[in-house]
Amino acid sequence: MGRVATALAVAVFTVVAVRTAILAVPFMNPDNLAYLAWGEELRGGHLPTVENALTTPHPAPIALMAIVGDIVSPLGTWAALAAVGLAGMVAGATLVAWRRAGPSGACAALVGLGLSGGIWRAGPLRGIDLVAAGLIGLALALPPARRDARLVALVAAGLFRPEAWLLPPLHAFLSTRNPRTAVAWGVAAPALWLLFDAVLFGDPLEAFHRTDALSAIAAPGPDFGGLVGAIVSASGIFVLAAGAIGARRLFGDDALPALVLATVPLVLLAEHLAGLPVRERYALLLVPAAAGAAGSLFRFGDRLLRVATPVLFAVIGIALAAGHDVGQRRLPLARERAQAAAILARVPPCAEVGVTGLGARTPGLLPPLAVLTGRRLRTFVAEPAPGATSVVLSVGGTPGTPVLARGDGWVLSGLPSCA
Repeated sequence: MGRVATALAVAVFTVVAVRTAILAVPFMNPDNLAYLAWGEELRGGHLPTVENALTTPHPAPIALMAIVGDIVSPLGTWAALAAVGLAGMVAGATLVAWRRAGPSGACAALVGLGLSGGIWRAGPLRGIDLVAAGLIGLALALPPARRDARLVALVAAGLFRPEAWLLPPLHAFLSTRNPRTAVAWGVAAPALWLLFDAVLFGDPLEAFHRTDALSAIAAPGPDFGGLVGAIVSASGIFVLAAGAIGARRLFGDDALPALVLATVPLVLLAEHLAGLPVRERYALLLVPAAAGAAGSLFRFGDRLLRVATPVLFAVIGIALAAGHDVGQRRLPLARERAQAAAILARVPPCAEVGVTGLGARTPGLLPPLAVLTGRRLRTFVAEPAPGATSVVLSVGGTPGTPVLARGDGWVLSGLPSCA
């Protein structure tokens, strides 16, 4: 199985994986919608109103949505980014394995990806997590000699997810043995993050303060044992164990897979010990390194095995990607679309809309309404004081008068006014 056939197998796997994990699950999650709304505000020359969402602001997604957020539909924007991220994960895993084990290793990496449950359970449209994992995959895909390009990709990953912050300094130090170079690359992502928050929000620690404020009302994450159990499924145990062995063997030629597999779990553990909610999707950062390092073990000297195993592994990997049943765990904004349609029909664009009825979780409804109506996020007010807005969308609370529209569990009421 030559280069062309291997590349074709990888391409088929990628297309099938994107179809299974992303395009077949037509929903948006609150984080994606918040970044879309914040990006629209920034694109319009306004500072993002971070208090109007239940999401921690990360600099790269906000900036990215300011640039590309209005090119296609909201769902299409994040589906495309998630697909690119998944493609980066596939590229990283297969090229790490290819450099050591050739076609059999690259195709074995496809099996590792197919067995990595996080792609199928935590991955669908998880936006920034897939993009961050894709950037780590890009760093892995680049040859070790392309040190600076790898470091740029790792810094970019750190602007999407802080769990990647340790990778640039450690990789720089192992590559150069120069502490100053390591420090310079190590402060790049945190410094850019703090600068972004200082410029936009006036507080360089806005993301950390916002995380603390949201942790009290966020849906509780599993305990660490439950998190590990969710990440390390029966098949995942094999991939991680084989990946650890493969990363150890690759260390002399390429230390990056080992760094990813060593540092990301430690950061997740530290976040858990600090009382922060840790989600299974954060572990997507591990997937390209684990699958690629595991695939690198499948290097054969026998000519028959060198010919037969890539075909076998490619078929198994593609079958795994096609055979996963990724359940739709969130309705595609059906109620929010009805609420947005009522607002568009009955409320002039200049009027603010108060949203009540969900208590501390009310701000989580504002980004969907802003994105679906095309209005600025700041024109929606969570739990306003009586009379502060001329129109109120009551969700499960006491509706006002007169009633403008009503639906399943919500009422839009008031006298729309731009005063």
